Amino acid sequence: MLLAEDGRHSWLGRVTDPTAEEIASLEDQLTGLNLGGWIAVVDGRYWRDVDLHLLEVRKLGEPSSTWGEAVAEFLRLRTMAKS
Repeated sequence: MLLAEDGRHSWLGRVTDPTAEEIASLEDQLTGLNLGGWIAVVDGRYWRDVDLHLLEVRKLGEPSSTWGEAVAEFLRLRTMAKS
């Protein structure tokens, strides 16, 4: 998963890991939006599990927030979307 510092997210290759070129492109796109973010692994089923667990894999760009703040915002947004 790509997790932006503002909590927004996007899913990356479900079958394969993203390539170096794909990661560089993601980082460029985030930078263009004045955002940083992280590549993360998600444990759990997105629409069913109340508690998902995110594991930080790699930082992208220079996020102005911490990993913990981004995860908290992701969980808040996810809760809003499910209601």
